[in-house]
Amino acid sequence: MSSAVPKATSCEQCRKSKKGCTKELGGCSGCRVKGLVCIYPPETLAALGIETSETSETRRQRPITGAKQSQANVAEQWTPPSQAAEFNSGPLATLVAPMIFDETYDDWLIHEDLERVRDRYDGQLSVRRSDLMPTWEDFECVHKYFTTDPRAPAQMAVMDAAGFMNTFFQQPPALRLVVTAMAAFCSGSAMTEESAYWFFKRARKAVILAADRPSVPQRKLSTGSMSMGK
Repeated sequence: MSSAVPKATSCEQCRKSKKGCTKELGGCSGCRVKGLVCIYPPETLAALGIETSETSETRRQRPITGAKQSQANVAEQWTPPSQAAEFNSGPLATLVAPMIFDETYDDWLIHEDLERVRDRYDGQLSVRRSDLMPTWEDFECVHKYFTTDPRAPAQMAVMDAAGFMNTFFQQPPALRLVVTAMAAFCSGSAMTEESAYWFFKRARKAVILAADRPSVPQRKLSTGSMSMGK
């Protein structure tokens, strides 16, 4: 009876930093980029096919690779499968990792370039006011309103409903969420009061924020209203 193949786990440095580990033969991409010695646990060495009888303490003193080992030497330790030959000259050629062709590998593979970008901008990229972003639930609510509610044609007579739906996810938050809140209100018993109130709160917030931002469309709208009043 054959023994089960050990599952590869992250190297010591990736476990400490709680980041994805590529588990490559010559050391993971994270350690190579940072110039660190990559130390794998026994199960990872076994999964990579590296035979060793060293103890854990000895392995710490004699890591499987040095931080300055070249990419060319790493490539010599592993030859890609024949079915991946067409990738040898493409972007995948830089990913010298056996597990990229393993369909059972479920860990996120981090490319060196992506990791450098993430390390540089991590914490600087964020979505402000995520509650004003469009959702699929918003789209479904408005679509159902336009297609099933008999009051919709009269209430939206001045709006190009088809054009609005085709560009729903590109519409400004104030307009999009106001229409969504109206659709939620008209849905009646099909929607809980809590859900309808959530749509209203988002629409109210979007309108308040939009009113504080002068823009060309708002200027034209206000000028047109003044002209009509005269």
